[in-house]
Amino acid sequence: MTDVEHFLQPLSEPHRQQASHLATLEQHLHRVLWEARQAWSQLSLPPDTFVAALGSLWEQVATTQPLEPWLESVHAPDLYLACACANNHHDALQAFEERYRGLLYQTVRRYASSQHPEEDLLQVLREKLFVETEKRAAKIRSYGGLGPLHSWLRVTALRTFLDCVRTGAQQKREQGDHNDLLLNVPDAQLDIEMDFLKREYRTLFKDAFSEALQHLESSERNLLRLHFVSGLNIDQIGVIYHIHRATAARRLARARQSLFGETRKRMMQRLKLSEHEFESLMGMIQSRLEVSLHRLLQSSIS
Repeated sequence: MTDVEHFLQPLSEPHRQQASHLATLEQHLHRVLWEARQAWSQLSLPPDTFVAALGSLWEQVATTQPLEPWLESVHAPDLYLACACANNHHDALQAFEERYRGLLYQTVRRYASSQHPEEDLLQVLREKLFVETEKRAAKIRSYGGLGPLHSWLRVTALRTFLDCVRTGAQQKREQGDHNDLLLNVPDAQLDIEMDFLKREYRTLFKDAFSEALQHLESSERNLLRLHFVSGLNIDQIGVIYHIHRATAARRLARARQSLFGETRKRMMQRLKLSEHEFESLMGMIQSRLEVSLHRLLQSSIS
C-alpha cells in the first residue's frame, strides 16, 4: 500500500472522498514523514503506522479543519514521537523521558509533598500517558499535533498533579478503597496463612496491613497498586517503568513478599507472640488443612 492508501484507510467515506481529491496529498505526506524521521531517525516506528495515525487524527477534526492547512500546520516530529510512544516502542518511551524529564520535574515540584512524593506523582502521569486499559485509551493518543508537544504535556501534567493532590473526604475514601483492594493481594504460596489471619483477626490484620503498606518504599506501593488496583499486567508495568517484563515480574513479586513480611511481623507484635509461637500457630493451621485435605481425598476415592 502507498502512503496515500494508508492515510485514507481509517477515514470515513465522506472524508476519504474529500482527501482523495487533494492533488498534493502525496507530497504533503512525504514532507510530514520526512520531517518526522529527520528529527527522530533513531526511532523504529514503521512509516505506514505513522501515516495511518495521521489519517485517524485528521478524521477527528475533519469537520472543522480542511486537510491541506491541517497537514501544513501539524508538528510532524512531535506527532511522530507521540505515535511511537502510543505504540509502546521502547526507544520512543526512552526518548520521551530524556527530552521531557526536565519539564516534568520542574512541574511536579510545585505539587510534591511528603504525602505525594515526586516519583509517585510522576508514575501516575506516566500511567495516564502511556498505558491502555479496557476503560480508557492512553492519553498520549489525544495529542493532535496542532501545538508543540511540550505545551500539551505541561497542561496534561498540571491537571494530573492537581487531581492527585486534591484534599477532602473523596481522596480519603479512594485511598481507603485502594488499601481494601490490596488486602486481597493473591499469592498461592501465602494464601493459607493470609486467609487465616484475615478471618480470625480482621481488625488487627487490617491495621497491621495498613502500617505495612506505608512502610514499603513508594515504588513498591506503586507496583502493587498498578497491578492489583489498576489491573495492569507485567507488560504494561514494564512500559511505565521502561523495564523488561521479567524485571517487572521480579519487582512485583518482591513487593508482594515485602508487604506480607511486614504485615506478618506487625501481627506478631499485636498478638504478642514470639516468632516461634507464631510459627507454631501457622503450623497448626497447616496441619489441620492437610488432615482435611487427606479426608477429602479419601472420601472421593471411596
